[in-house]
Amino acid sequence: MPRKVRVATTSFAFGSGRRTVEQNRADACALVEAAAAAGAELVCLAENFLHTGLPAEALPVVEPLPGPTFDALAAQARRHGVWIVAGFCVRTEAGLVENSAVVLDRAGRLAGRYAKVHPTIEECVQRGITPGTEATVLATDFGRLGLAICYDIGWPEHWAALRARGAELVVWPSAYDGGFPLQVYAWTNQYYVVSAVRTAHARVIDLTGQVLATTSRWHRLTACTIDLEKEVFHIDGQVEALWRLQRELGSRVTVQAFSEENIFTLESNDPAWPLARLKAHYGLENFHDYHRRAAAVQEAARAAAAGAPPAAAGPAGRPRP
Repeated sequence: MPRKVRVATTSFAFGSGRRTVEQNRADACALVEAAAAAGAELVCLAENFLHTGLPAEALPVVEPLPGPTFDALAAQARRHGVWIVAGFCVRTEAGLVENSAVVLDRAGRLAGRYAKVHPTIEECVQRGITPGTEATVLATDFGRLGLAICYDIGWPEHWAALRARGAELVVWPSAYDGGFPLQVYAWTNQYYVVSAVRTAHARVIDLTGQVLATTSRWHRLTACTIDLEKEVFHIDGQVEALWRLQRELGSRVTVQAFSEENIFTLESNDPAWPLARLKAHYGLENFHDYHRRAAAVQEAARAAAAGAPPAAAGPAGRPRP
């Protein structure tokens, strides 16, 4: 079935003046309200948004779960029926401080929490942050949600681990924009990436690496609808099947072509035509299946070559043409 979900993300850029934790908490709740008004089902808030505008000596702001910020966001999640991913520092039952991405479900319950596996040197040495231990992927009612935070951007293996654990969408709360590497991770792992930042440019990135929506220096909220069932296809051997599909189904499908990359994406707009049925009916093979088949053919060719007699040598020991 098509799995359309409306995602909203935010930039927590509230100027350069002094602020309070209470102001930051209230503004986070206001962002959730605005996102819900835009039809969002998932709302993403930045890493350590409570720190915005606070003096260095006041950091980190650490709260238990449940605690003031969790309770305020839980009320918003219940009121609007939205999922929320929010970044703040959590004190564990063991007394450790972890830079966390906290996930609340539509009923305001704690659905899961990810502790940043790769905090910065400054976080560890000066702020007493304890690193997390593993990549986290959660099951939600719309799909499988992976989590990464800020400096995790420097570890490609973390993003690969999220894919291996079945992530279909990765939310990245951060203190800064992140830029092009996020698009690389989206394409390489073929999942959506949603960044939520304390700077200007929070983004929703397609599984092709294309930016679908972004905030800016002038607005703090953006939302768009994505389809977690959408897949990427290589064009080899599929041109005629794709043309037949478009002629026969029209607006019941959405096709986006990328000529330079020799790929296209396909998503269904009709519950009667889920992607599995489209692939079976039109004989389409997605990008990963095509590459697996190609790899098998390549291995067979290598094996055949290894078992073949060596080419006859010409003068100076060179193979004859």
